[in-house]
Amino acid sequence: MLRKISLRNVGNISRIRFMTTEVSAPKPKEEVKQTFKGRLIKYWTNLYTDYTEVAKDVIKEARERPLRAVGILWSLGFIYITASINPDEKHYIEKMRQYNNDLILVSEKLQNPESVTHLKSIENSINSGVLRRLNLGVCSIMWLDDYDRDCKLYKCTCKYLRPHFSTFYNRIIDVGFCNKWFVLDKKMIDYDINY
Repeated sequence: MLRKISLRNVGNISRIRFMTTEVSAPKPKEEVKQTFKGRLIKYWTNLYTDYTEVAKDVIKEARERPLRAVGILWSLGFIYITASINPDEKHYIEKMRQYNNDLILVSEKLQNPESVTHLKSIENSINSGVLRRLNLGVCSIMWLDDYDRDCKLYKCTCKYLRPHFSTFYNRIIDVGFCNKWFVLDKKMIDYDINY
């Protein structure tokens, strides 16, 4: 059977519930919004601690295996030095002009025809704007492209018509390492001997 509940009973029930339930205090926010300065300080302190731990680990590893550490340092030093004296396109053109000036001082009858044709082909490629340099970090490769950089024809800009890597070795005209261009220097060894 259903009993009729009066409004007075409902009010008593709600008061009893209110008295028995504990009111929980508001929870403090766990993540306090930091200012930009606080985040910046936290970032730099974390970065500093990370790098100090890495440095300690490197020193510990170097003490445990000294020959390996010397080998790694020597390799890194060699790569740094060769990368810093890696010849560029400007150096190549200056070297070509220097050899060209040396060749001009020799009579045409005594000039080596191989040296003359090589310098003329380089000069023509510079004038037509097809001479390119590929920087590999520790060495450079001078190669010939099909078109000038300023040419905007479809043949020049289409990625499918660019030179393929399988035939790239045919386009290489010189290799530079430690401020020395090997092919150019080899062609100019006997530039003043005609035989």
